[in-house]
Amino acid sequence: MRAVEDDFRNGADDDIERFVKEALDNGIRFTPDDIIDISYHVWDKNLLVRLISTSKPRFLQEHADMLSFRWGTVELEYHVEAFDHEYNEGNTYYVNTPEEDW
Repeated sequence: MRAVEDDFRNGADDDIERFVKEALDNGIRFTPDDIIDISYHVWDKNLLVRLISTSKPRFLQEHADMLSFRWGTVELEYHVEAFDHEYNEGNTYYVNTPEEDW
């Protein structure tokens, strides 16, 4: 998060997205509070869905409500069984439940 905040202070939102994607690719899981902070600096909805679906602890609807200022109304729908990928339709985000929550 320090690296994200440093990039933000330097006005480098593109670098933030790249950094966050790299962190996720390396197994980093962000907290809901960190995701809310990051959400103000990313424009990629797929990245936001990926952040939400991998958060630890689980990203709840109360956290999603805090995204509405930037992203509009966000509704989460979790599935018990995994599916191929996370996606969104409008403002509903379909995310896999992390396996350890099953």
